[in-house]
Amino acid sequence: MKRRTLLLSPALAALVAAQPAAAQQYQPDIIELNGNFPVFFDPDPALTIADGGTLEFWVQPDWTSTPDFEPVILSNTGPQGVSYLIAMLPDRQGIVLYSGDDDYVFMFDFSDGKMHHVALNVFEDGLNMLVDGENVGEYDASLADLPSGGLFVGSIDGEEDPFFGAMASLRIWNYVLDRSTVLNYAIRDVVLSDHPELDSLSALSDFNSETLLILEEIN
Repeated sequence: MKRRTLLLSPALAALVAAQPAAAQQYQPDIIELNGNFPVFFDPDPALTIADGGTLEFWVQPDWTSTPDFEPVILSNTGPQGVSYLIAMLPDRQGIVLYSGDDDYVFMFDFSDGKMHHVALNVFEDGLNMLVDGENVGEYDASLADLPSGGLFVGSIDGEEDPFFGAMASLRIWNYVLDRSTVLNYAIRDVVLSDHPELDSLSALSDFNSETLLILEEIN
């Protein structure tokens, strides 16, 4: 599996510079996705965020020719349909979220070749998305509460609609994090840091070993 050097967006680079030296040494678990190495995590209640929570990750698209499909970053589907599926628009100008029979588009320019931090906040009756700490869209809606058949990273099902680029630090929380917490800890190891909502951490990626650590395994 290839690895790449983290190249932060200007907003995140400035945030890193303002952090203590110990925080600046944090190296997230970056995985390069090229369509040939689908990553799959088994079904688990920790993957469910329909009742409320925050799903966050870093992402960097890397394609020059516009694909004729939406490259899938994450796909959590089951026997009854899509719980949540997060894909990037082919022109890299935004992210689309699918859940049940609905879809929601969040506009942001990801074409600068840098890694950007994405946080999807799921409330009981609302959705909003932060990119590098800035709100890029919100909807009066909720996610479909459907059983998980597992979580694919970098494709819809291990084969179709592959994502080309890089991803890092997938975190799933069963509590909605506020903006300042999301931004301050985007570039820090939440397990080793004094994170204010650590008890609400449901799952944490370890892409270096292609595993997803569940809360019970962390504590």
